[in-house]
Amino acid sequence: MLEIFVTNGNLGADARVGKKSENGAVPVSFPLLANDRYTNRAGEVVEKTKRYSCTVWAGSEAYVNYLATNLKKGTGVSIKGDVGAAYYEQEGKIIPYLTVRIEKIEI
Repeated sequence: MLEIFVTNGNLGADARVGKKSENGAVPVSFPLLANDRYTNRAGEVVEKTKRYSCTVWAGSEAYVNYLATNLKKGTGVSIKGDVGAAYYEQEGKIIPYLTVRIEKIEI
């Protein structure tokens, strides 16, 4: 993991509940879309949407149910967590993306 990361954004899809791990935690994953806005050297306002692949490791069934019920496409959230990097291959090209292992989430 690279660093602590904090951002706000909206879910790009409903959260997906994964399989329980050996230690009993359940991964709840979702894409987060966050807008980045800045002014470039030419004085133009530039807006970009960044996509993050996020995972919350839920330790209780009640928390899993809460997350699955409330993390729906378009929901606004604030997150804090550790950033990592991953990639996938598409049509012969390597596509990098950021992952976030969430420590804290506010819905």
